[in-house]
Amino acid sequence: MQQYKTHALPEGVSDHCPFVVEMIQTQEKKGKAFRYCNMWSKHPDFLHIVAEGWAMQVEGCKIYQVVKRLKALKQKLRILHKRNFSYVINEANKDREEVYKLQAMLQQTPLDQNLQQQEKYARDKFMESSLMAENFLMQRSKATWIRLRDDNTKYFFSIIKQRRLVQSQLGLIKGVTAQEIKKAMFSINVNKSPGPDGYGVGFYRDAWKVVGKDITDVVIEFSSNG
Repeated sequence: MQQYKTHALPEGVSDHCPFVVEMIQTQEKKGKAFRYCNMWSKHPDFLHIVAEGWAMQVEGCKIYQVVKRLKALKQKLRILHKRNFSYVINEANKDREEVYKLQAMLQQTPLDQNLQQQEKYARDKFMESSLMAENFLMQRSKATWIRLRDDNTKYFFSIIKQRRLVQSQLGLIKGVTAQEIKKAMFSINVNKSPGPDGYGVGFYRDAWKVVGKDITDVVIEFSSNG
């Protein structure tokens, strides 16, 4: 409900007192837009989480089922991010500092084998965390996140639109094949901007073992029925 505040102004030379009514601006608290991060697929439980979410029973046409499963899966992926990836930049910075500290100590005692092992372990850990941080920042810097609805299909159907144009010109309307759909999907740069639902092509490639058949069925259905 809209809120207001009122106050009276000095009457001045008038015998009436002006009365001011102000509308209080309230800001709606909006949740942060969902954004799929390619690094999530590096977690050993990623495919299990996707499979668990994808097993949700949904009634309706194939594209509706896929859209609803994608939407429900967002919460599980958000939890994965919060538990394992939310501090990826800080972790990389901490690992870098640890490497610098150990290397400085090695300069003082270069023959210390225990210190050498610690430095090697810290360096390997830093290389892994820094790669994750770089991939994360690269994806974020290239992406233009759009907040619309959850029925985006631009990655699925870009190949179909082009193919239909050619086919209509030749008068040879035929459905796309599963091989063509997979080839088109895997030919798109994983850092391409995601659709309105926040899922980039990286998700479909990373989770293809789980979602590939349903995605293929959706594209074929769309290609056949329009």
